[in-house]
Amino acid sequence: MKVLVHFDSKKDREAYEASRLQKNIKGALNLAGVETVDSLFSSPDIIHLLSPQDEMKARDAKIDGIKVVTSALYAERDFKARFLEEKEENGFRLRSEAERLLHQSDLVLVPDEKAKSFLQKLVPDCDIKVVSPGVNFARFEELDEVECRLFSYYFRLKEGTPYVISMANNYESEVFSCLELLAQLLPKLHFFLLVNSKKGRNNSLFLRKYNRKTPPNIHVHSLLEDDVYRSGLLGAKAFLALGNYGIEHLIVLEANAAHTPVYVLGNQESGIDLIDDEDVLYRPTIASLAESLKKLINEPNIEFSEKAYKKASNYSLKNIGDILKRYYLYLLEGKEND
Repeated sequence: MKVLVHFDSKKDREAYEASRLQKNIKGALNLAGVETVDSLFSSPDIIHLLSPQDEMKARDAKIDGIKVVTSALYAERDFKARFLEEKEENGFRLRSEAERLLHQSDLVLVPDEKAKSFLQKLVPDCDIKVVSPGVNFARFEELDEVECRLFSYYFRLKEGTPYVISMANNYESEVFSCLELLAQLLPKLHFFLLVNSKKGRNNSLFLRKYNRKTPPNIHVHSLLEDDVYRSGLLGAKAFLALGNYGIEHLIVLEANAAHTPVYVLGNQESGIDLIDDEDVLYRPTIASLAESLKKLINEPNIEFSEKAYKKASNYSLKNIGDILKRYYLYLLEGKEND
């Protein structure tokens, strides 16, 4: 069995969620003994897609008799892998190319049961199964001091400086507003906002303009290289999800692997919420979130972090690879067991 895991991951996109997801899937398959290839010319049995922009590639694969698997709702903050778009009213709908891709797919994968229930209402005729994005625990363990402090070196932070990390698209004005309020309430805590844009990571003009007018404890930056981002998670007091687009499962798992709690502003009904309630901590208001963060500065939420880490350990790449292999065989041979 040969599998092509395709995503247009040019160098500028290595820091994006879908690129990290692609790495996870390929790593998981290699651990499960499944051969991966890099081109349709290598005659794969299955093509595994991550982006609605690959609708035509799915069509070509179907013509050649190749089974099509699509991972949906794993990276909704990534412009090139997003399946949903906001309606003019409140709520979200499938992008037209996403809907066409899903209907061409022999199997659709989603990150959890919430996502499955959500998507089944939109495309009830699709075969949908749940597979976690997985997490590479080796990236967060057995690191030396330099690797752990890389984020602090990168941003020239004094040792022991408390900080949190968040992400946003550059048009999510509500995230910037929330961050400014939090920064005013917690002047001793530093807030790092990693910004995504349709133009890729090269949005320096926007970053310079915004950083000139923010409080001194807010630092707005483009998405970080993988090693710097990993180091940031390891040292952060928390990861914050502040916008309507919620938070991706891969980010939650990576934060859990780093023993970093994830706080979501709002409740389970606000924005796109496709995360299990027990994996994150919801705070309904800015004030309640600020109060929780104030406590974290001197008193880490060890109990929650350990519980989240233990659950995340079920989603190692080896386990995910075995699940993917079973589903691939289900497509090719009509069975889910070796």
